[in-house]
Amino acid sequence: MAFREEKKEYDRQCKLCKPPKKGAPYTDDEIRLILRSPATFETILRLAKGLGRGYGGVEQVYRWASRPKILIRGRRSTDKFVCQVKRVAKEVGFRV
Repeated sequence: MAFREEKKEYDRQCKLCKPPKKGAPYTDDEIRLILRSPATFETILRLAKGLGRGYGGVEQVYRWASRPKILIRGRRSTDKFVCQVKRVAKEVGFRV
């Protein structure tokens, strides 16, 4: 329950001033760190704070890493971010 309140406070702070790296490209090491951690609410919140990212951005890394390649069609198949996440997920051995 404390984490939910903590997330509400973090979201409120993000509305007042955006996180330092919001909108900046992820490094391979940041994606590697995210994918090696479990995808729980608490972990995502801690990673968002630690990496200076938004909660949704960290969550999006997990979503793209877990999405099968066959479902990524059209312009997303050549998207730089999606390709980077899929490449690092393969290196790490990320399994769904």
